[in-house]
Amino acid sequence: VEIQMVRPGADILPTFLVSIALASIGSGFLLWLLGRFRSGGLTRYIPYPVMGGFLAGIGWLMFKGSITSMTSLQLGIGELATLLEPDVIIKWAPGVVLGLLIFLIGPKRYTSAILAAMAAAFVLFWITALTLDVPIEKLRTDGWLLGPFRGGIPETQIDYLSTLPDPDWRAIFGEVPKFISIAVTTLIGLLLTAASLELTTRRDLNLNRELRAAGLANMLSGLGGGMIGFHYLSSTNLAYRMHGNHRLIGIISGLVCLAAIGIGATVFAFVPKILAGTLLVALGLAFLNTWLIQSYRRMQISDYGVLLLVFV
Repeated sequence: VEIQMVRPGADILPTFLVSIALASIGSGFLLWLLGRFRSGGLTRYIPYPVMGGFLAGIGWLMFKGSITSMTSLQLGIGELATLLEPDVIIKWAPGVVLGLLIFLIGPKRYTSAILAAMAAAFVLFWITALTLDVPIEKLRTDGWLLGPFRGGIPETQIDYLSTLPDPDWRAIFGEVPKFISIAVTTLIGLLLTAASLELTTRRDLNLNRELRAAGLANMLSGLGGGMIGFHYLSSTNLAYRMHGNHRLIGIISGLVCLAAIGIGATVFAFVPKILAGTLLVALGLAFLNTWLIQSYRRMQISDYGVLLLVFV
């Protein structure tokens, strides 16, 4: 949210935080309202090639994101020479190979393949680091590990938040049109994601219930100053492929996030980036194979042309 301050000398931080909270609450209310009046069926009118192109694009973004997560470099023509340097290749090539192996194993052994690949990558990484006597700080500085993360929420930060000055309400009210745009964009994103999940899981969702649930979650998040959020396609697809088709997955994920807030996420600072990259490669290749390659054999040329246009 871009804020244009009105009150001279006003601190932008409280105004910015309140704006984020109001955007979350407003977006959540819109989602809940549409779900309450059963408007979730709007996605049924989205053509199949459009959804296929959208999902193929998600797969490409996952693959690009895997390279960025492992190297902190964007996958593009301008960065190609840097990505091919020996000290950079060694950061992303193992993750791409592992992700490709998981993808080739197929869905029947997806769970065991992911667990075995993650465990093997973690153990081999630290055995290599200990054998070569590489200090942890050097690994972190060179970009091999996730983080750095802070340990929990410092008391000084809590004290600071409790003594924030009043926000610039005139500036906030002047941004109402942007809040409306954010709410509409959130609605479109949620409906596209929900429709995509229907295609990837091959089952119908109760979209009105999903709208109400996401709306309530965003309103509660906004009351705590949280940002907007809704269904995460890659994580949901990963759980589905690993046959985690029960609510316990979501509960455990939420508890892990709460634990990270309460006791800190420093434990994740010892996780190699290659693990996250491997997961993204496997998921990205699965999306690209399903919606960009296999769709060519299932669709007419004209429909596939629409898919390619949306993908590009």
